[in-house]
Amino acid sequence: MGIDDGSLEMLFISPEERGKGLGKRLIQHGIENYAARRLTVNEQNPQAIGFYEHMGFHVYKRTELDEQGNPYPLLYGTISILHFRKISEKIDIMMKTYISIREAAEKWGVSERRINQYCTEGRIPGAQRIGKAWAIPADAEKPGDPRRTRNNGKNII
Repeated sequence: MGIDDGSLEMLFISPEERGKGLGKRLIQHGIENYAARRLTVNEQNPQAIGFYEHMGFHVYKRTELDEQGNPYPLLYGTISILHFRKISEKIDIMMKTYISIREAAEKWGVSERRINQYCTEGRIPGAQRIGKAWAIPADAEKPGDPRRTRNNGKNII
């Protein structure tokens, strides 16, 4: 992420990390700590434009050329602080009441793959799909193993 004089100039998230809330948290960090209220985005990047619009940014200016004079149209956007506060409050609530697959795996002593499987199978009550990631209630309990049954006090597989 690059911020210059209150303007978000660049934000790059690797494809395998998209959809996990990292972009939202970076935007939140930039606004809260660097007063980022404006941004510049290449018009030929519809995924980024959609993300910024979802975050509450609105285009106020368009240019035919980028800052180096090349034929790459740029869009300039701004965000209202009121809209940002609403987003920020939602993120704060989510961060306090939900945990990630990685955190659940560490808490329950199983692999991240197993946690993803639990979520996909609907075995964790309250787990929600957000983009490509799962939000797991922080107070959720580890699902039992359906292969195990009790028989005279002994586990049978």
